[in-house]
Amino acid sequence: MEVRERVFNAMAELARSRGLHAITMDELAEAAGVSKRTVYRYFPGKEQVVEGMIGQFALEVESGIAGILAGGARPREKLRLLATHLHERLSLLDPPSMADLQRHYPAVWQKLEDFRSQKVMLLEGLITEGIACGDFRRVDPALAASAFLGMARTIITPAFILNHSLSIAEALQMVFDLFLYGLTAPPPKELP
Repeated sequence: MEVRERVFNAMAELARSRGLHAITMDELAEAAGVSKRTVYRYFPGKEQVVEGMIGQFALEVESGIAGILAGGARPREKLRLLATHLHERLSLLDPPSMADLQRHYPAVWQKLEDFRSQKVMLLEGLITEGIACGDFRRVDPALAASAFLGMARTIITPAFILNHSLSIAEALQMVFDLFLYGLTAPPPKELP
């Protein structure tokens, strides 16, 4: 395994128990199984480690999204696959780490926010495709994608998640459920 990848993995593992900000470069080097000097050879400081780790995370998310959108599944199934993919990837980030990103690494947080906005707006094309094939009802695709983005920006935030004792994956599931099904309960099943 490459040194950069080992450092990213070690950072992610340490962050799960303590958040990103509390980790020292000494602890990071020890957890990665390399010397502190080696870590500094690849990264000038901890912020660059965090930025690289989040960049790697974004590339993995982007690759999965591109594969799903390019696939041959129907739009409804693509939406389900996107939710599953994001659920799996976001489970690697925990609320304290997200809060640390927002508070202590605002430039990295902004890049993550920009990435999220860009990827969510890909829903517009998927919604258009779903309307054309009858998977989705007729709605304004730009409005629907913007509504989803608004929900994501409000719910998938460190403050909301921590205040409601949720995981990031649970918050994402709430956003997808509200987006797809709204507030209506399914009709009762008829008795045979």
